[in-house]
Amino acid sequence: MIVYEILSQVQPFDDAQFPEMISTWVKDGERPESQPDHIPEDSWEWSLIQACWDQDPTKRPSFEEIVKTILEHADLPNIGPRSFSLSESIAALSVSPNVPARASPLSKDKTETTLVETSIPAAGGEDTRPSFSDTILVESPGGQAASADILSKQLKVQPAGSKSPKLAGYQGDANEQNSLGDRYYHGQGVVQNYTKAVEWYTLAANQGDAEGQCNLGFMYNNGKGVAQDYSKALEWYTLASNQAHAKAQLNLGLMYENGRGVAVSYKKAVELYTLAANQGFAIAQAQLGFMYANGRGVAQDNSKAVEWFTLAANQGDAEGQCNLGFMYNNGKGVAQDYSKALEWYTLASNQAHARARYNLGLMYENGQGVALNYRKAFQLYTLAANQEFPIAQAELGVMYENGRGVAQDSSKAVEWFTLAANQGDARAQYNLGLMYEHGEGVALNFRKAVELYTFAANQGFAIAQTRLGVMYEKGLGVTKNAGVAKMWKDKAAQTRM
Repeated sequence: MIVYEILSQVQPFDDAQFPEMISTWVKDGERPESQPDHIPEDSWEWSLIQACWDQDPTKRPSFEEIVKTILEHADLPNIGPRSFSLSESIAALSVSPNVPARASPLSKDKTETTLVETSIPAAGGEDTRPSFSDTILVESPGGQAASADILSKQLKVQPAGSKSPKLAGYQGDANEQNSLGDRYYHGQGVVQNYTKAVEWYTLAANQGDAEGQCNLGFMYNNGKGVAQDYSKALEWYTLASNQAHAKAQLNLGLMYENGRGVAVSYKKAVELYTLAANQGFAIAQAQLGFMYANGRGVAQDNSKAVEWFTLAANQGDAEGQCNLGFMYNNGKGVAQDYSKALEWYTLASNQAHARARYNLGLMYENGQGVALNYRKAFQLYTLAANQEFPIAQAELGVMYENGRGVAQDSSKAVEWFTLAANQGDARAQYNLGLMYEHGEGVALNFRKAVELYTFAANQGFAIAQTRLGVMYEKGLGVTKNAGVAKMWKDKAAQTRM
């Protein structure tokens, strides 16, 4: 800090009223947000300051190295040879280098952003599946699994001449307390620390700040920086929701829909999604469309679903775009239109939406609204499969096994079937069972085939039920049993009805 002040003629953290603030900030990894205007970024002064600010103490220059650097560049009085005493070094540093008069530094505006940590249930899939998936697909910014709710992240813009977030936070400014929580959550300008984030969100929330309440609810819901506690999450989301906070209304709706910390209530979830959707919140609009399409908490109404999906899609929401594409593709709530389906799937796919990529792949594979193109379908399935989307993984296995859009490769087919099967995809389990039964791409293993057919059969997959009956009938990989064989064949017949 001394080097910064001497070379820049600007006091770092000059708004700190208490010494302990500075030590806390520096220990947390905070540094001045920008160099003074009169010091170029490529100057020796700024290079030296940056070196002294290094988080790793072993990489910082020694006191003697600092003084030598200054003496080599600055216009200082002649104090003798380069070998000097500590007292001479201090005297040299006490002389100001040639810099312009001190100017008031301007804080850089921070872009206001919102972190969305979820994808709401998507529409679509092959004809053998329900129209809409019941699975909540959740993605964090890094692509890792996360909770199905949203952290309300809004970094506040710091205008020139205003107090620093740290100082404002210490002085009880709820907006800045929440902003500091965001910084610690995302590791922006400080070392990422969920516990610290919770501390700042709590201070803001206890002042009635809806943003802080929503964020604190998120932390409790996901067990970040605090023990997971659905009842606490519900409490904070409710407080924020009562202040018409759209993200909190959505997150609270998700808790009611999934029965976390409260009894499942689709009706209550719809009420909350509607409140958020009517505020123009795209994610809530897409979720509300899902509820109408599936008749959850509201009378089933595909036309209403299309209305809400359209509102979300027109705001660029990938989930809404994918679901709207599904409605056009299947003529649900709107006249069937493959070109419209292709358009909306493509928009969502371009946002790396896994289900949209899969659905778009189906259109290319089947030549719906576009010329049949196995290669393009293969490419889209691969993108979705690499996002660990099980249906796409299973389809990619089929492409490899049949040599569609790619050179035939049974071993590769087994790899993709295995990945999908391990995620519980019934079709992949059945197909992988076939590979083991016939020794394609893997060593022949009747017992393994029976195991896989059983997994798929127990999910009501009719073809697997029939095949399992055959295995019991012939005694392949299992003790021959005519009664069990008949049972599975009868189940298959019932499933197909």
